[in-house]
Amino acid sequence: MKEIKILIEKNSPRLEFVLNFLEERLGITIHCLQSIDGQIDDDRCIDYRFNPLENCLSIYNSGFFNEVNELNLARPRVRKGDIIELFPSDETTYDIHFDLFASTFFCLSRYEEYQAFTPDQHGRFPSEASHARRNDYLNRPVVDEWVMLLRDKIEKKWNIDLLQPKPFQISPTIDVDVAWAYLQRKPLHAIGSQFKKTIKGQQAVLQEQRQAYKSGKDPFDTFSMLKEKLQGFNSHYFFLCYHSPPFDTAYFLDNIEFEKLIRDQESFATVGVHPSYASTGDVVKIKREKQWLEQRIGRSISTSRQHYLKLSIPQTYNDLITLDIQHDFSMGYADQCGFRAGTSLPFYFYDLLAEEKTDLLIHPFSVMDVTLKEYQKYTITQAIQIIREIKQTLKKVNGHFSFIWHNSSFATLGGWDEWERVFDALIE
Repeated sequence: MKEIKILIEKNSPRLEFVLNFLEERLGITIHCLQSIDGQIDDDRCIDYRFNPLENCLSIYNSGFFNEVNELNLARPRVRKGDIIELFPSDETTYDIHFDLFASTFFCLSRYEEYQAFTPDQHGRFPSEASHARRNDYLNRPVVDEWVMLLRDKIEKKWNIDLLQPKPFQISPTIDVDVAWAYLQRKPLHAIGSQFKKTIKGQQAVLQEQRQAYKSGKDPFDTFSMLKEKLQGFNSHYFFLCYHSPPFDTAYFLDNIEFEKLIRDQESFATVGVHPSYASTGDVVKIKREKQWLEQRIGRSISTSRQHYLKLSIPQTYNDLITLDIQHDFSMGYADQCGFRAGTSLPFYFYDLLAEEKTDLLIHPFSVMDVTLKEYQKYTITQAIQIIREIKQTLKKVNGHFSFIWHNSSFATLGGWDEWERVFDALIE
């Protein structure tokens, strides 16, 4: 493993967090030096100081890390080109003339989500409030691009080859909010449901419901098809384990078929908890839902994704850490495709209030079925085009293409007819 020295003004937990992230991505070991006497005898040295030495690889220092106790700094200035640059310098003498380290921390820490913002109807941080969307780079995995830039500068500066990154990969994730549209429900619910549809004149839906009862085939029961399509992928399934309409719709918690369904998915994929809408900010509820799922599959649960992507930083992540969750898959926007944290690759959560790196690994996603159809109103053709563009972007940076799909998003119910074509584009 190659060793690189970095000359710094002073160290901080924030800078250490960024350097650790870069060590993992570049396959290097970084040694920080805060002062030097005389000449540097090793030319593999990055100078991240206000007055860098000429023989080092110089990176502009904006002073961002000096403001450790300040949470209300202005949003960084952006300079656009082949590379999106945050905290740019007007000097052209640097090898990297923007603050790459501060930019990486700004994105990965979700720094802006600690500042005041107007939440959406579900209390979420909306994409329209983000620096990335306001400056038109939400569709770029900028952190992954900065890692590639630094890799290129290091290799060319010292004529060395760093550890090659893992190639582009696809990471499917499935949310199971409603396992069955009609079947496996209590008789009274089925009767009441048909009555309501009759009163409302929903004849097409009523016919579909009756056909499901007659054939024993439910339109949301697409699990066999998903299993077949996802062979060879490292897939994750997240099960909602709480019932409280209108947002939490796990009707089947006391149904043996639901428990069997969960165990079936556990046999070939990783099963995680899908903390309910009602559990946001309530660690006791999350614990209860997690324990319910653990009892059904006979092992501890270490993976999670928030229902409705109700993510409140840092509280949600701290609640998950309290419950020994090690991997969270909630990092993305419901209303827009793109890269909420600027990266497609997993990274550890940094608690900005506690000023420490945690052991919770965040797995970002860039596309969700509901985003494409309901929020962005794409046609099937448009959705496929967007997916292919994002995948092509990620291939250039050896990224992870992680997406969210629901088992219900193949059904004619709700207008999902033919969206199987979109799913096939996701995994092609």
